[in-house]
Amino acid sequence: MKKTICLFASIYLFVFLIVGVMSATSCSKLETEFEASYDADLEVYTARDIDGAFSAYATINPDDNSDFRKNKDKIKNIDIISVSGKVIETNKSFLLSAILSVYSDKNSTGWTVSGLPVSVGTVLTLGNEDGQWDIIKQIANEKKTYHVSLIGNTSEDDISLTVRVTIKYRVTAKAI
Repeated sequence: MKKTICLFASIYLFVFLIVGVMSATSCSKLETEFEASYDADLEVYTARDIDGAFSAYATINPDDNSDFRKNKDKIKNIDIISVSGKVIETNKSFLLSAILSVYSDKNSTGWTVSGLPVSVGTVLTLGNEDGQWDIIKQIANEKKTYHVSLIGNTSEDDISLTVRVTIKYRVTAKAI
């Protein structure tokens, strides 16, 4: 009788462990993670004799990323990996003073640049010192189209300039 009880207890424990291991491994399969990257090219043109004033706007549509679009209804969370800006084209060197903004219908954030020497390859520091990435995370989790703008002035007239702003996400979605 004791052997039978021990045998049943051993079988019960074995089954319990197998079910536990299967549950633990299948839980990780309930979610999927992927990265999504979005570029907004801000094209600036200043005319002669306007004191270098400009404004440029671009739209980011998260659905442009096929993984995002495919998993949109299953997305649980979006984290921001990085936000960066880089001058990819300009016709001459100059000093830039501007506000770069990221905004949606509900949220907005931005960075101020003052007296930045600009040439091709210049990097705009778009850090999280004032919680900007936290706001961009809120914007990203809206899962809707949003906008990037660059408004300011340059030390020179007759400028053509393209600034590429790149926002990278880490997306967690339900796999089922």
